[in-house]
Amino acid sequence: HLVSSEWWSMAIALALAIAAMQILRVPHPPAGSNPFIVFLLGANNDPMIIGSWDFLWMPTLIGSVLIVMVALLYNNLSKNRSYPKYW
Repeated sequence: HLVSSEWWSMAIALALAIAAMQILRVPHPPAGSNPFIVFLLGANNDPMIIGSWDFLWMPTLIGSVLIVMVALLYNNLSKNRSYPKYW
């Protein structure tokens, strides 16, 4: 392991992710959770997880799908709103 799963390494990873988003001018607040997911689940000793991107892919995919589903439901409840507008 290059870094440990201590609290300070997670804080550094989060700070670097936020700094990169600010420098590249692509702020995306939910992306701040990805370093925590990587450190908490990627540091696991489970042989099914080590060497795989599943520990990052699956929580991110599930979260993205849930966000879109909630947006579709919420924005299409009213007759005055339509989401997505250009599909």
